[in-house]
Amino acid sequence: MKTQIVNNADNLPAGPMKCLVRNIFCILWPIEVIVILFSPGRRIGDLVAGTKVISYDPKSVFKPNFKTIGLSFAFSFMIIFAFSIPFIALMSSETKAVPFLKESFNDRESSSMDKKLSENLKLVSDTRIYDKIEGENLKFISIIINVDPDILDNEDNFSLLKERFESTLYTEYAAKTFVGQAKFVHKTENSSSQRIVNYDWRKSE
Repeated sequence: MKTQIVNNADNLPAGPMKCLVRNIFCILWPIEVIVILFSPGRRIGDLVAGTKVISYDPKSVFKPNFKTIGLSFAFSFMIIFAFSIPFIALMSSETKAVPFLKESFNDRESSSMDKKLSENLKLVSDTRIYDKIEGENLKFISIIINVDPDILDNEDNFSLLKERFESTLYTEYAAKTFVGQAKFVHKTENSSSQRIVNYDWRKSE
């Protein structure tokens, strides 16, 4: 049996904007299913948009209003953009991928830095040092340091550790001779938390 969406007030075919508003609520489909069981003709989207579903009437012909159609398309793009903002913000908060040369991995310096961090900070780390990045005479340094939760939760403790870490780092590698990232991580069986510090002086030049 064919059906159509109409305005609840006058039974005329619903316009594009109302159909768009109605369909937005499909993301609540588990609740929508329950509502339909009690009200087959109107779900949550219909209640908000002021529409309902009836049997198709071939005599009821929808006359397209291109201005309304255009507005509905614009509104749909605005909704998509609004939903994408958190993901864009999350991506921008992460370090942009640095095009380091994998073949320039320096195993000796990586192991040496892990040893120095262990001696100075008494913490376990995983260091990856690459001698070159594409197009620039800079090293790439990535360091993951395992820390206790009180380090991440307490600003004073974290600042103190960061200061000691950078003292060790800059003793071996002067500022502006490398780009990289340090991750201070605490992991458990069920969760993980971290703080990230980026080092990229190119952005300020």
